[in-house]
Amino acid sequence: MDPITLTIAGAIATGVATKTGETISNAAQNAITTLVRTVRQRFSGHPEGESALAAAKADPESAPKTKDLATILQTVMDQDPAFAADIQALWSQVQGDETVVNNFHGQAKTVVQMRDVHGGLTIN
Repeated sequence: MDPITLTIAGAIATGVATKTGETISNAAQNAITTLVRTVRQRFSGHPEGESALAAAKADPESAPKTKDLATILQTVMDQDPAFAADIQALWSQVQGDETVVNNFHGQAKTVVQMRDVHGGLTIN
């Protein structure tokens, strides 16, 4: 499972349940609204997609339901590159200029992720 798709699915689940986020900017709220609308339209007539959206709406905090939505979303995105591009573009709008997303895949003893380091940095 692509972690970005899982994150997007979580945002969609929350957006479906609450309409939009309360702690994000107006631009991000608009992007979430459009993202949810786009997914709802694409999943219209898609029984698994509609079911996953309904389950996410009923319980947006449920990790298994979010994962189910992410799995279906990933499948549809894999089958429809134009839809995938739309979702990625909308997700970029949600993130805005001030959001940092760090993804790590694999195993490591130590992982350091950061943003905006001003001045010197020494890691031993």
